[in-house]
Order: sequence, then C-alpha cells, then structure tokens
Amino acid sequence: MAALTLGDPQFGAEALYWLESRPAEGGRSVIVRREHDGRLQDVTAAPFSVRSTVHEYGGGAWAALERGVVFVNFADQQIWLQGSDGAPRRLTEQLDCRYGDLVPCRTAGRLFAVREQHPTGPGPVSNVLVAINLESGREQVLDSGWDFYSSPAPSPDGRWLAWLCWRHPDMPWSACTLRCARIEPDGSLSEIRSIAGGPGESVFQPQWSPSGTLYFISDRSGYWNLYRWQRDRARPILPRRADFGVAQWIFGLSTYAFPDARSLICAWTRNGSWTQGRLALDSLRLAEQYGPASVIAGVRASAGGQVAMRVAAPDRAPSIILFAPGADVPRIVREAVDPVQYQDLVPLIRPPEPLSFPTTGGERAHGLYYRPARADCQAPRGTRPPLIVRSHGGPTSAASSALDLAVQFFVSRGFAFLDLNYRGSTGYGRAYRERLKGQWGILDVEDCIAAALHLASRNAVNPRALIATGSSAGGFTSLCALTFHDTFACGSIRYGPADLATLAADTHKFEAHYLDWLVAPWPAGRDIYQARSPGQFTERLRAPVLLLHGQDDRVVPLAQANALYASIKNRDPLNRLQVFEGEQHGFRRPQTLIDVLESELAFYQALISRHSA
Repeated sequence: MAALTLGDPQFGAEALYWLESRPAEGGRSVIVRREHDGRLQDVTAAPFSVRSTVHEYGGGAWAALERGVVFVNFADQQIWLQGSDGAPRRLTEQLDCRYGDLVPCRTAGRLFAVREQHPTGPGPVSNVLVAINLESGREQVLDSGWDFYSSPAPSPDGRWLAWLCWRHPDMPWSACTLRCARIEPDGSLSEIRSIAGGPGESVFQPQWSPSGTLYFISDRSGYWNLYRWQRDRARPILPRRADFGVAQWIFGLSTYAFPDARSLICAWTRNGSWTQGRLALDSLRLAEQYGPASVIAGVRASAGGQVAMRVAAPDRAPSIILFAPGADVPRIVREAVDPVQYQDLVPLIRPPEPLSFPTTGGERAHGLYYRPARADCQAPRGTRPPLIVRSHGGPTSAASSALDLAVQFFVSRGFAFLDLNYRGSTGYGRAYRERLKGQWGILDVEDCIAAALHLASRNAVNPRALIATGSSAGGFTSLCALTFHDTFACGSIRYGPADLATLAADTHKFEAHYLDWLVAPWPAGRDIYQARSPGQFTERLRAPVLLLHGQDDRVVPLAQANALYASIKNRDPLNRLQVFEGEQHGFRRPQTLIDVLESELAFYQALISRHSA
C-alpha cells in the first residue's frame, strides 16, 4: 500500500491546511485544505509540486495567507501565489535562486523567506534573508553575511523580526545565533542585536506570543528547553531533562504554538517517546494532554484557539489531528494510510520495545527492538530469527517508533529488527548528541555491533544471520561495520557514502563542513578521512552488499556507489548495485519503494539460504 507523507499543518483565515506527498502521483507534494464542513480539497493542482531545495533538504516550502497560499514550486524553485479562487501566479523571477522557510507578515503584505542563490558559472552559493512584497514580488535583502539563515519570525504587530543564523563549520544543532531587529517603515531592519545562541548553544524555533513576547528553545541547559525573552534576558519557563526541539535538517519545524494569549501548546521527547501538553503562561503550570506518542510534530494554532499537529504511533499510520478550542480529545482529520487498507494487518503489527544496552567505554546506547511477527514465518524450531540492524540517517537524527510499514514488511516475514539510536542521536540531550563529535565511523559503528551482539547473547537472534542496513549516513555506518568488522553477514546500503574525502569535496553547501565536526577539519585531517572510509579498504569487505542509489543524488553522488561496486562486484555473486532513475537523495516513487523492499528481501533470503546449505 502507498502511504502519504503528511506534514506542516497551518491555519489560514478560511480553514486548516497541510502538505501531503503522494506516491501515486510520483511523489508530488500537494497543499490540501480542510473546509469547515470536513470536506478536503486540493489547493495546488498538477503539475505543481510544493517542495523547496534550499540546503537540498528544503522545508518551509509554503505558507497559508489570510486568503490563499504562497508556495515554492519544485520545478523552478520560485515562489508562487494562489488566492482563494484564482490560478497561481509566479511571484519571484530569479531563476538562479531557490526559496524556503516562507513566513508571511500578516500586517504588512510581505513575505519573509530564505533565498539561496546558485550562480550559473563558477562562484559560491550564497544565502540571505529577504522580504518579498506579495503584490509586486519586489525583494528586499534584510540580512546577509552569515552562511545560513532560518526561522524568520515577525512579531504580531509587524514591528519586530527574529531569526536564526549560523556560520561554517557549525550546523544549527551544534551552534547558531538568535537575532532580533526593529522593522522600519521602509521595511529595512534596525537595532539588530544577538540575544541568544553562539558557540556551544543551539537555538530552535523563535516565535512571538500574541502579547508580543519572544519565545524560543535553547539547549544551554543540556536539553532543548523553552525560554522567553523578558527584561533583556532569557528566562527558562519549563526546565526539564527532555528535548522540546529537534535537529533542524529542514525548515518549518514547529514543536510549540500559542492558541491564545494565556497558554502555550508544546511537545517534548524523552528517551524516544513524545508527549504534548498545555502550559499556562502566568503560573507556568503544565497539563499533559496527548501522549505518549512516537512522534509529535508540526504543532500549530489558530487565532481562534484550534490546535493542529502531526502525530504517529506504533500501531497507526501518521495522521493530522485537530483539537477544538478547549478540547482535550483530538479529532483525526487525515491519515497517511486509510485504516481500512491495513486493518487486516493490525494483528501482525509488532510494536517496538525500547532497548538500552551496554556499549564501548562503559556507556549505554539505545534502540527500538521489533520481535518477529508471525508464527508461520518464524525460523525452524531450534533456530533463532535473523536480525536486521538499521542505523538512521543524519547522523544527527533519531529512529522513531512510529508505524513503519517497511519495518513491518520484514518483521512479518520472520525477521527481528532493531532500529538503532546510536550515540550521537537526538532526543537524549546535548551530551548524548555530542558524543559523535569527531567519532563518526567509530562510536556509531561500535553501537551497531554492540546492539547485534547484545541480542545474540540473549539468544534472541541468530548470530550467523546478522544484517546491517541504513540510508545516507546510516548507510555509511553500516558499510563501516561490514568493512572493518566481521559481525554482520551482509548489508543493504541505501545511498550511503563510501569515501569521506570525496564527500567532503563534493557535497553541497549546507553540509560542506559538517564532516569537520563529525570527523576532523578538512583537509588537515585527510589521513583520518582515509582511515575511516570503507571505500579505501574494499579488500576487507568480505560480506556481500546490496547497493541502492538514486541516479540524480546530489548529496552523495552516484559516482561513490559506482566506484565501490566496481571494486567488489566480482568478489561475490550476491554483490549488486541497483540504480533508480529519477530518484535523488531519498527514494520517493512508489515503484522504487516496492522494488527496494523486494530487492532487499531477496538479497537477505539468498544470504540465509547460503548459510543454511
């Protein structure tokens, strides 16, 4: 079954909107509006697809206006405006630029955005913060000189603007700066000041309350917690050993919102589980409303007190839910998969079990463990099931316990499955996240191996049928485990890098210096890059490998997979490279997703048959 990707709920004056990506339409992303009577209507018709490629990963590709929407069209990366009844019209005309993180200023007829310019000839990519007139399309550069910008947040009266910015080699989850400025009548900024962030501090989602107080999330305490700016200082309002923020891989993320001037709706995660509650802003008392859940994201509120968010659970597909004003029980307004389509599978769905296990250095790492689902698909009596260990991408990210039909695909066929949250993952505080600093390819790999051996030592899985898999950065972790160690019998690598030096030289601007933090400064640390690159030691890669890559991948170019495969293709008949036309970094097309799962299953079964012979 093809699952929609749902996200980014927003309120306009007319209705609730959200974005959904549809595999049945080739992954086209569509803005959908929910009318007051519950009817759903597409706002953006084909061939428009709403998707930004700023930072390559995009996000913040659209915004609801009082009447209508603005959006970035994937084909040209320009901003288009669509009123309630009219056809879309292109608002911007700078075809060498991309736009993202669209935020309207409802009092001034302007749109704030991040603009990323890609010169047609030689020259660096540049990022600036701009304001765009919604009538004329005229652009005004508000701030420049920083390598990156995000999260423009105008105050309710339109007199102030807050935003985030950072410079290489930092990523927004390691260090960024919160700035604030007065908006002058001509639209320019004055009285610009930095009020939070800087070295060793990550700031997330600045937002103004209806009364005009600036709120934001900072990890200065060791966890991403909520703060508000009062009397020229940042004051914590809900200190907890929990993360209210997430790694800003894409724009437009939101974990809190203001349904009225007296309260704040917020979501937080602790040890992989999310909860949502309502905070009274006068007493700072918190009442939990929803959770625990696998994921809570896209928290938004309307001026009328409605609250919408995207939630997911281990036994239900992700959905958009809506709280009426004052209600404690939400209404589901859209689901990624119609429950009718998978209700027969519900008895087979295996929820994950949180797993904490010992790893190197006397530390502990974490994961989500799925037991095999069906008795008739179990391994023969007296044997134990094969285990798939999946390392998530990022690597600054986290595995989720939300219903994942790809995981259930394997679990229902007799595989045990471990979704690994190795040291460096989010959701466990800054110290755990920073354990990967300079240690990528070492600690994550050690955790991958420790997890598999831990389950094998408990006689839960077959130690001769351990499988490593991962996408992007997770593919690198898995490939390192397969190359430099002999724990795993085989592996499936989805668009993972094999050569770190090549990645450092070829990758896009957003991640151009990410490896400085993860590995060592480049190019001074060239020897370290080579020592940790599995592509430099293919003679040590004895386990068979399935390589899956998009033809148009710009984050990890196909050349990396081609070079690795050329070195190993004759070593084992199971080694295979499968290239998918029209796919980039991350597979979207439904047939691709089907082909990937079927290829992986056949690959794993061939390996198991070999060991059983």
